[in-house]
Amino acid sequence: METAQDFDTVECRSDGVSPFFCLSMFPVHDTATQQSSQSPFFIHVGEASFRPSQHINVTLTSYDERPFIGVIMNAQLAGTDDIVGSFLVYPDNRTKTGSCSGNSKNYITHSDNKPVTNIEVTWIAPGEDIGPITFRATFMESFNVFWINVETDVAPEQAPSVQTQDPEIAKRPIDLDLDGCGSESGCMLYPGFCFGLECDTGVTFEMYSEHIHFNMWARTSESAYVSIGFSHDRLMRGRVTDMATEYRDGSLYCSFTIPIIVNVTTVNESLATYDLHNPYHVMLAYGRLYEGTDVIAKHDELPIQSINKIAFDVIGIHRANALPLITQIHVRS
Repeated sequence: METAQDFDTVECRSDGVSPFFCLSMFPVHDTATQQSSQSPFFIHVGEASFRPSQHINVTLTSYDERPFIGVIMNAQLAGTDDIVGSFLVYPDNRTKTGSCSGNSKNYITHSDNKPVTNIEVTWIAPGEDIGPITFRATFMESFNVFWINVETDVAPEQAPSVQTQDPEIAKRPIDLDLDGCGSESGCMLYPGFCFGLECDTGVTFEMYSEHIHFNMWARTSESAYVSIGFSHDRLMRGRVTDMATEYRDGSLYCSFTIPIIVNVTTVNESLATYDLHNPYHVMLAYGRLYEGTDVIAKHDELPIQSINKIAFDVIGIHRANALPLITQIHVRS
């Protein structure tokens, strides 16, 4: 069971991957799933350790000279999803760089689907101490045969004084009291005219001086996700991740707290600010995960959004409906 930030469904292409793919590194190829066997491909790093701004040679290859037709690789802070560093030298007749989460040239991918047995690139470490890193890659032997989370760890020459770690997502019971919906907390419910947990999905929210607390639920399977988005219009943009999850009685619950003013990097790699003192359309999406991963699949049900913009400092009951046609095309493209 996982909860996850929401992003558009993507596909892997012969001329490289969509920018969305740099986040999940999971090729969405119809019903194909990742291989469970040990990967025949690996990442060879030319240095056992690194220092700030150092250039490091990295080779993508196989144990038995087996060819691969596609690849994507980045470097992440160990134990996190934060992508660090950039790629400087790469064979531009076989590969290209991309920008993920607003940073330039921080992942490498194939530029065509011609089989190769190895690719050599050069990665540049950030200019400051960042702690240990993990090179992470997905290798595609064919359209339906691929391995994800192929990793190699590299330690810094000197340990930094501060290391960054992602906040933990707790698996704990979530006390969702819907008796106060509309009187003690604001809420959005779907489908129309349902109440409480008889609804298929919904969200409650309470605004405090500097933050807002959300509780969401969706009637779905245990290996699933539920996500929320905020928008000035009725198209899905921006994303938020939850901090606690629970699955019980056929529904997935999550609870999280965010600042009232939220800065996010959009899929167009620009910075967007959401000030939740202002009203927004609220959007919910939920569905299954690809087996054995935290990668979301296409929505089992159409995402829903509030019929009207919601003012989070006003307590009331709001209703939602399925996304309009233009957004159905947007999220499934």
